[in-house]
Amino acid sequence: MPFLLQTCGPNPGTAYPVFQECLLGRNSDCDVVVPHDSVSRHHARIVSLGEYYVVEDLNSRNGTKLNNLVIQGRCQLSDGDMLRLSAVEFEFREKTAPRVPSDQILDCDTDFAHLEPSSPTVQLSLDMQPRFDVARIGLTAQAKLHALLDITQNLGRCFSQPKIFDQSMDCLLAMIPNAEYTCIGLRDEHGHLSRIVSKSPQRSQTQNRISRSIAEQAMRSKKAILSQDALHDPRFRHQKSVSQLQIRSIMCAPLVDDNGEAFGAVQVETGNWLRPFHQEDLELLMGIAAQTAMAITVARLHEKELRRRTMERDLELAASVQRDLLPKQAPAIAGYEFADHYRPAEIIGGDYFDYVSTPSNNLAVIVADVAGHGIAAAISMSKLSAEVRLLTSSMQSPGEVLTELNDNLWRQHLDSRFITLLIAVLDPRTHLVTLSCAGQMPPLVRLRSGRLVEPDRENYGPPLGALERVRFVEHQFTMQPEDILVLYTDGITEAANTEGEFYGIDRLRSQIVGASSAKAIRDGIISDLAQFMGEQPPEDDMCLVALGRQLV
Repeated sequence: MPFLLQTCGPNPGTAYPVFQECLLGRNSDCDVVVPHDSVSRHHARIVSLGEYYVVEDLNSRNGTKLNNLVIQGRCQLSDGDMLRLSAVEFEFREKTAPRVPSDQILDCDTDFAHLEPSSPTVQLSLDMQPRFDVARIGLTAQAKLHALLDITQNLGRCFSQPKIFDQSMDCLLAMIPNAEYTCIGLRDEHGHLSRIVSKSPQRSQTQNRISRSIAEQAMRSKKAILSQDALHDPRFRHQKSVSQLQIRSIMCAPLVDDNGEAFGAVQVETGNWLRPFHQEDLELLMGIAAQTAMAITVARLHEKELRRRTMERDLELAASVQRDLLPKQAPAIAGYEFADHYRPAEIIGGDYFDYVSTPSNNLAVIVADVAGHGIAAAISMSKLSAEVRLLTSSMQSPGEVLTELNDNLWRQHLDSRFITLLIAVLDPRTHLVTLSCAGQMPPLVRLRSGRLVEPDRENYGPPLGALERVRFVEHQFTMQPEDILVLYTDGITEAANTEGEFYGIDRLRSQIVGASSAKAIRDGIISDLAQFMGEQPPEDDMCLVALGRQLV
């Protein structure tokens, strides 16, 4: 943080922090109070314009000089510039104020375990004798207020946690002159202080360390801690971190979120026993810690929202890819009608259907269901669809396809992530249907007479990948005019309404029996499902394929 070092005037050697806007003058409401009769009440102003600072004269009686030149309007400040207000002169520094040991011995008898914020008029002023030639900080109540407002504005615009850490620690080092080291520690998902960042005026001293015992106590009690002599403090003198690091005076404030949970801590340390921390220092730390905690909470929410948006974009892309894997349109086979429906429970799903031409110019109709739904099921489904299409387009028998798939999946050790799949191969010349089933819902055939049958249900095989060396049998039947074959997944029969009741096989059967075509069956089931479920979202993916032989 930039500062003004008084080189000539009533308080030579005093350093004043420069915030976003810094008012200089004789009046008590100024950020830098210059008690000299030649200085106007409101003499000059320093303003931050982002990357640099400017100074302007406020129509003062004796004028303002920059490097011995009278300024008019706004003039840019650079490191080392000399700013003169009548008889008082300052040097503008862009780096943090220097810190050197003081020969003044302060009272160290009082120990504060917890201090409530006091009146905002409390002043912190460590007056050093000029004969010691040390840098001194003149920090008025107004300067404190401006500092807190300044960091609040800066942190409010910051959504990066590393930048929040930097700004908070820079502010602490600038406002607490005897601070030799400051750090921020955050808890990980296991509740341990694992993420630690630190700063020191002497960069070589920065080791990203923290006194965990003191930080844990502050987080546990949710109270700020001040110890003026930690080495002899009965609370901490047996802690290795205190003795090993030779910490003399230490302050620690918890970082508490809006739910009242402590998720980290801010520590400030000094090894100089001549200049311990006091109540005013702790009050500043508490104020900055509160602003830091709020900024980190907001940054985490921002990061979470960005991850959510990224995930949504990825899911939309995955859904688009998945839609491309599904048939764009139903097959056009003379004398046959096809109708299908697919609805994932989430943006992407694990159910799958396809139409594949075989080497003998037959049509394979495939319906599959990967255990579960969402991203994992969709990835498995994408891999499965490619493998099924490859095998189906190169083999004559659906039983052989399922046997080969099962062997491949068994070698992959899918555990409980089984796959159910049914293949029905239609020969449109002879109207013969050859089907083989691996754990899929039994297909329903609505005969011309209106009766429903389940072809060869007792010979269906287990889900793919569940057992080793399974040979899947086949069943054949001939499609008669006006017969309709319906293939579906359990997401339809197990769809629930707001009362927790399942749609069920009987209600599905009633929709199939009462329809006159494949499209009528599909549309009737979709409409009836919507009426049954109401506002209840689906808990599983839904897939339906109906094919019917038309009456010529």
